Formats: sequence, structure tokens, C-alpha cells
Amino acid sequence: MGDATVVGMIVNGQAHLFCGDEDAVAQVGRTLALNRVGTPDEVADAVLFAVSHLARSVSVARIPVYGGGESPSRIDASTSAPFASER
Repeated sequence: MGDATVVGMIVNGQAHLFCGDEDAVAQVGRTLALNRVGTPDEVADAVLFAVSHLARSVSVARIPVYGGGESPSRIDASTSAPFASER
């Protein structure tokens, strides 16, 4: 077993499929501890750290890259999600 990067919602070309428009993505971001949704570069930074000499003493670790939010807060904040009508 090795290290893992645990990735949450990331702003990318498909974020709108989960949240809706850019305003909805921003609204979801405001529910996170960092007050914004993460970026692909931040995921890459975590992976680069994990494979670098800086992590030489890290063993069997999960590196969370999700801004401190959990799935329910993202769902609740997204008013234009495809499943919003099911709430």
C-alpha cells in the first residue's frame, strides 16, 4: 500500500456538470474552509510533493486536496445541480 491523493471538487472543464454555472461553482466554494474550489495545479502540487524527496519520510499517507469541505455541503450549496429538483 502506498500514498494516495484524495481529491475533492476541482474547477475544471466539467465542474459545471456537477454544480451548474460559474456562480454555482463559486457558491459551492464558499462552503469550503478555503472559501473556494481547488484547481488542477493544486492537485499537481500535492502529487509532486508526494513523489519528491521532501516526502521521503511519508509512508502510507492520504493527502487531502479538497479545500476542507465534505460532499453534503457541496450538494447543498449547488442550487442548479441536475439533481436539485430531487431535494
